[in-house]
Amino acid sequence: MRGRFIIRAQAATSLCFLFLPAFCAPLALHAGEEFRADDPGALLALAADLNRHQRERELAAELLVSSPQGLPVLLAGLSNERSVVRQVAAKLLGSAGGIACEQELLDVAVGNDFLTAENALNSLSRIYSSLPEQEFLSRLDGNRIPLISPTAPALREAMQLAALRSVAGKRKMSDAVAAQVLVLLTSESEVLREGAVAASAALGCENAAEKLLHILPGENRPRVQKAICQALAALKIPGDFSALLPYATDDDKEIALEALAATFAMGKTAAIIDIANCLENHETKIRVRAARILRDALSPEAIPALVRACEDVSWQVRLEAVKALAQYQTPAISTALQARLSDEYPGVRAEAAVALHATGMVGAVAALLDDLKNNDVNYRYAAAKALRQIRSQQAVGLLDKTLTDADLELVCLSVEALAAIGGEEADKSLQNAAQDDRKPVSFLAKRLLSTRKK
Repeated sequence: MRGRFIIRAQAATSLCFLFLPAFCAPLALHAGEEFRADDPGALLALAADLNRHQRERELAAELLVSSPQGLPVLLAGLSNERSVVRQVAAKLLGSAGGIACEQELLDVAVGNDFLTAENALNSLSRIYSSLPEQEFLSRLDGNRIPLISPTAPALREAMQLAALRSVAGKRKMSDAVAAQVLVLLTSESEVLREGAVAASAALGCENAAEKLLHILPGENRPRVQKAICQALAALKIPGDFSALLPYATDDDKEIALEALAATFAMGKTAAIIDIANCLENHETKIRVRAARILRDALSPEAIPALVRACEDVSWQVRLEAVKALAQYQTPAISTALQARLSDEYPGVRAEAAVALHATGMVGAVAALLDDLKNNDVNYRYAAAKALRQIRSQQAVGLLDKTLTDADLELVCLSVEALAAIGGEEADKSLQNAAQDDRKPVSFLAKRLLSTRKK
C-alpha cells in the first residue's frame, strides 16, 4: 500500500490534475441523451466520451454535479469496468458528494487504479477544505480511522495525505493545523513527509522554515530536497540560509536552482545573479524554471537576462521570459516585448500584447485583433484568451463576429472574453450566444449573463 502512495507522490505534479487519459476508449452516447439533467447516466457517459469536445464533456460534468440524481450515479461509477468512467466519477465527487462519500473515495484512493486514486485524493482534499476545525484535524492526524483492519493503515495514510493537500490548497489556517503539519514533517511515512513539505509552504510562519531547514540535511531523495527548497522560497521568511548553500552548488541543476531561489527569498539578494545565469543553461527545463523564479523575484537586476531570454530558441523559455518582464511594467522592456508581437508561437505574441497593453501601448489590442483573424486557429485561441484578460471595448465587434465560427473552442473563448469586457454591446452579443444551437455555447452564455446580473 505504502509503495503505491510513494509512486503517486512522485508523479502528482504532472498527473493528478489530468481530466481524462488519452489511452482510454470512448463511450457510446445514443442520440437524444445529450445534456439531459434528468438522465445522469447519460451525462456521465458524455463526460467520459473522449470523442467529444472538451467543452461538451465539461458541460456534461457540470450538469451531472448539479443534478439531484447525480450522486448515486457517480458512486456507482467508481466501480465501473471502464477506467475513464472511474476517473471522472472520482473527480466529480469532490464537488457533488460532500463528506457523505468519504469512505467510498478513501477505498478508491488506496486502490491500484493510479489516476482514479489521484482524483479521489484530490476530491477528498476539496471536501476536507470546508470541514469545521475539529473534524478537519481528526483527518489530518489520522485518528478518525482506528487501526482495526488490514487496510486501516493505508486508509489512514490516504486520509492524512488528502488533508495535507487541503492545507497546501490554502485551507483556512489555524495554530492547531500548523502544529500538526509540522509534526508530519518527521512522520515515518515517506509520502506523508513529502505531503507535509508541500503543505508547509502555506503555513507562512517562522517555525515552518526552521523545521524545513532542520530536516533538509537528513533527506536523501532529490525530489524532496527540491520540494523543501521550493517551500522555503514560497515562505519568504528572512533568516539563516547557510544550510542551503551546499545545495546551491549541487551537481543536480534543478536542486541547485531551487536552493538559489530559497536563499534569495531568505535574504541573499546576490543570488539573483546566479538565478539569472541559469537562463543560459543548456537544458530547456532549467531555463524555463529560472524565468518563472525571476518572474516572482521582481528584481530589476534580472531584466537584462530576461530580455535576452526573449530571443531563446525555445518558445517555452520565451513565453516565461515575456511573462516575467510583464511583472516589471517599465518602459525599458517595451522594445523586447514589441519584438515578440511577431513571434512564431501564438502564446508568446499574446502574452507580449497583454504586457504591452499594461504599459499603455495603444497598438497592443490591434495586434491581438489581427491574430484573431489569422487562418491558424491557434493564433485565434491565444488572441481570444488575451482579449479576455485585457477587456478592451475595441475588441467587441470582432469577438461578436467569431460567435458564428464553426470552431466550438474559439466561440466559447469569445463568449468568455465578451463577458469579461462587459457593456451594452457585449451583452447583446452574449444574449445572441445564449440562443446558439450548440449547448456548450448557449449554457456558457446564459451562465455568464446570469452571473453579471447578480
